[in-house]
Amino acid sequence: MFQYVQRVDRIGRPMVYEGDWKAKNLKQLENKIRTCLSKMNPKVVQDHAKTVRSRFDIIHRHGVQNLN
Repeated sequence: MFQYVQRVDRIGRPMVYEGDWKAKNLKQLENKIRTCLSKMNPKVVQDHAKTVRSRFDIIHRHGVQNLN
């Protein structure tokens, strides 16, 4: 799961923090992330969301040790 978060972070971070942008609070960061996601290829965003959903389901049903 951590590897997935790192992958998404590597893709999205440059968009979110472009031009040395900094959030003043969590709500502002959330809005910026949503805006950046809306500009990304929908297929990429959907594929990543499916991966997260299925991994959380595996963790919920079987525990973290069964992720790999």
